[in-house]
Amino acid sequence: MSFFDTIRGVFSPSRREMQERRRKSREQLDSLLARGLVVKVLMWPAEFGGTDDPRNVTYLPPALAERKRAFEAEVQRRVEAGEDLDFKVTPEYDGDSFVPAKLNMEAGSGATALKELIEVAPHRTWEPADA
Repeated sequence: MSFFDTIRGVFSPSRREMQERRRKSREQLDSLLARGLVVKVLMWPAEFGGTDDPRNVTYLPPALAERKRAFEAEVQRRVEAGEDLDFKVTPEYDGDSFVPAKLNMEAGSGATALKELIEVAPHRTWEPADA
């Protein structure tokens, strides 16, 4: 790839469209945050050594963030009781959204494994009918 191909790629219509979709998604997220409809969540929680790094951040409605915290509390309780658990969180996003469509959490393996699938309805369905 030549230098000019690289420059053309930066200014291509498809790249501009992608950047515009991402900008709109960010504006949507900012609006949801401002109205308290979502909260910032660390996928790998700070209690487990997670950091406030963009790769470790997602956003959930408050009730679903609480479900995630309850799952993490159970994992922590079992670890403190002596169990050796691997912890894994896998988000699934629709398009450019900052809010996942699903958040799959797992800890441990076999019959005693903990699993939780949090399904997030599209944010448009969270609004009151008269909004």
